[in-house]
Amino acid sequence: IFKSIARQLSPMDLIHLRQTSRGLHSAYDTAVKTQWGINRALQKFVKDPKAFRNKMGQMSSVISGEFALRFFDR
Repeated sequence: IFKSIARQLSPMDLIHLRQTSRGLHSAYDTAVKTQWGINRALQKFVKDPKAFRNKMGQMSSVISGEFALRFFDR
C-alpha cells in the first residue's frame, strides 16, 4: 500500500511526510532507492546496469523514448 501511495507523491511531499512521524522517517529514503534508482529501473532490461551505464558513457550514448520519459517524469 505504501508503494502505491508513495508513487503519487512528489519528492517534496515525501519529505513533508517523513517529518510527520518517526515511523515514516525512512519514507523518502525508501522511495529514492525503489523509485528513482536508475540501476533498479534498468534491471528490467539488462543483467548488469552499472556495466551497461559505463559502456554508454564510453560510447557517449543516451537512453531516449518512453522509458526515459517515464523515469524522469517520476
